[in-house]
Amino acid sequence: MTTRPPRVIITGAGIAGLTAALILHAAGITDVTVREAVAELHPLGVGINQLPHAVRELIELGLGERLAAIGVATADPTFLTHRGHRIWSEPRGLHAGYRWPQYSIHRGRLQLMLLEAVRERLGPESVVLGSPVTGPGHEADLLVGADGIRSSVRRALFPADGEPLPGGDVLWRGTTYAKPFLTGGSMLMIGDSTQKLVIYPVLAARRGVRPADQPGHPAPGARRGRAHGRLEPARRGGARPAPRARPALRRAGHPRAHRGRGAGVPVPARRP
Repeated sequence: MTTRPPRVIITGAGIAGLTAALILHAAGITDVTVREAVAELHPLGVGINQLPHAVRELIELGLGERLAAIGVATADPTFLTHRGHRIWSEPRGLHAGYRWPQYSIHRGRLQLMLLEAVRERLGPESVVLGSPVTGPGHEADLLVGADGIRSSVRRALFPADGEPLPGGDVLWRGTTYAKPFLTGGSMLMIGDSTQKLVIYPVLAARRGVRPADQPGHPAPGARRGRAHGRLEPARRGGARPAPRARPALRRAGHPRAHRGRGAGVPVPARRP
């Protein structure tokens, strides 16, 4: 009796869903389809950090060179007070003796790199866009829900669980162009347990080429999908940590640490 290979459907073509498809392929399971709700994928998001144990998995999937080409190897996190006094600094990744590096990377570039690898290995039809999975009705032996924190699969299977509970913290995120600071692979953590500013590079631009001119990188001000905010100058009554952090940024040689309208902090977008 011949056993049919298992058929797998993965909901969500994000980092988790695409990586799951590559891992299944590496394990010999090739009847895999990734179904994504949106009709077109764009390099959305800002910076994320891939720690050595995560990078190890991607390297073992044969993606080491591609990952190195689009990320910045993190050399050291440096903790500073808001006045720029160094509290602690330590090496990370290869610099700390790990066998695998740590990368700071633009989320959208990582997603598109994984998408390309899935289509190469599982075929161009393995990722179906504009095809959401809204419930348990499907023709597969295994359904993998990788469709985000508000997963429709989770909601269908566990309707009594309700919506995710907020933790009470507010996180503003954004990207900007800047020259390298400290080692070029440094990560700055400025502030305390209640207010903290974290800064790190996500793309090392080639000489004479802006990040936005490189493939898979969004242009400044580009808005696709769900854009929740924009960068505006700090002002009275708005977010206050930015002026407090400027001394620390100046000590680190960060070019955006000047007074006046050049320094920006993310603020909520006004509703139309």
